[in-house]
Amino acid sequence: MVQLALLPAMRGRVNSILMMSFGLMPVGVIPVGYIAEHYGIDTSLWISAVCLAIVTLVLAVCIPAIRQIDQGSAKPTPTA
Repeated sequence: MVQLALLPAMRGRVNSILMMSFGLMPVGVIPVGYIAEHYGIDTSLWISAVCLAIVTLVLAVCIPAIRQIDQGSAKPTPTA
């Protein structure tokens, strides 16, 4: 879906950011693991969920274009 929503010139750049996010995922596991070990799994999942909600709301307010991300920005390519 990401591939179809992008201009061809931007696909490599966006895919590199996408792959970097998968590579940085273990960095987020460290604090969640620490919280789970000391306070329990339920607490760590609640804290993760609250952090995700806060970040999502802050980004939605600060960057209005995110609210229209499902519309895509690429022009349809002609079929052969």
